[in-house]
Amino acid sequence: MERKKLAVITDDERLFHKIRLLVSDVLETVRESDEASLTVSDLRCRPAPSGSITLGRGGDFQIPPPLAALRARILERLSGEECPRIRLSSDGSLLRFGERTVRLTDTELRLLRALLFADGFVSREQLLHEVFGEGADGGLLNVYVHYLREKLEGDGVRVIISSRKEGYKIDERFKVNA
Repeated sequence: MERKKLAVITDDERLFHKIRLLVSDVLETVRESDEASLTVSDLRCRPAPSGSITLGRGGDFQIPPPLAALRARILERLSGEECPRIRLSSDGSLLRFGERTVRLTDTELRLLRALLFADGFVSREQLLHEVFGEGADGGLLNVYVHYLREKLEGDGVRVIISSRKEGYKIDERFKVNA
């Protein structure tokens, strides 16, 4: 029986070999292939094909990627298991995330809504204005992003993605409409 293939698109030889060793027990790793079951793309080289796991600034993982988390994401994608979705109760005070129910403060709810209903990244300035109003400082935003991460990311899965240049976003896999 032929093993599933993982295509790794990168010009970085060390990165390619790290990923190859990471999944060698379950997947054959190739450079690029239309026959691959899944693709991992290094955004430093070129744009990623649709459906890729992306590495680099603004991608799913930074470089170097946390290897255990990258392996878990690859295996999750190959298994076809659905990711838990973020769902809000009708009054917005409770958050359902997979099997967990989490109570949110008003400020956490405003922050989560701003991230959930945005297309892509939301700048720090926009979040400060929408969530906290005029005159709020960035430290307050950092604190509330931390609170949300504690409530959502208990299993080591990165739900809120941050970028120094672009701001914050919710990983598309966890949105209800994703």
